[in-house]
Amino acid sequence: MSLRRKRICKMPRIIRFKQLKERVPYSRMHVYRLEKAGHFPKRVPLGPNSVGWIESEVDEWIVSRATARNSPSQGLDPELEAMLL
Repeated sequence: MSLRRKRICKMPRIIRFKQLKERVPYSRMHVYRLEKAGHFPKRVPLGPNSVGWIESEVDEWIVSRATARNSPSQGLDPELEAMLL
């Protein structure tokens, strides 16, 4: 594999809302609220009317939710828990 191709492969992948919704079944408004509260990865502006999310950040967020679920001593922030319900 060429050096140029290796660099391209390491670029973050951006996913759109449709792909995000396949991973995290929340409405746009709920994702916005979580983002605004600092409990979800921030969107990336792609154009005047287009946004996306960095796939690896979303994956890390999903793993962090599973880790919190499996660690009773590290319960969720009550504010975040209320938003996720």
